[in-house]
Amino acid sequence: MGDDPILKQLEYILDLLNTILDKMDDIGRPKGSNVLWRVFFPFGEFARQGQTTKEAAAMMVDVHHRLEDMISTLEKRNHSFLEQIRELNYLDLEGMSEKLVELPARYQYLGPQVDELRYKVEQVIKEYKTKT
Repeated sequence: MGDDPILKQLEYILDLLNTILDKMDDIGRPKGSNVLWRVFFPFGEFARQGQTTKEAAAMMVDVHHRLEDMISTLEKRNHSFLEQIRELNYLDLEGMSEKLVELPARYQYLGPQVDELRYKVEQVIKEYKTKT
């Protein structure tokens, strides 16, 4: 089971989603150790937030493309688990990533959606492990 490509891909997507959520937490939470630095160089915090936002957005696009590739591959093979994977692709992650980059404060309402997707991926992984 350790070499199963579907399981590996789902676990990698789960790791990406966890990282995205961590980065969204960083966007909303300024680094406490840099308080003095932010007083004298406020753009530094804004630049850090912008970089973190871009990283999270790129990961969101990566998750979208990975899900699309999985669906395409499973369709070609008429795989029995196609519908479960297809159901994971309900969010417009590319659009969400663009909105996040435009306005990083949107992490507040995008975060719960990503967290819900993370939960659903966890459930699909559990289901997949029991069926294989």
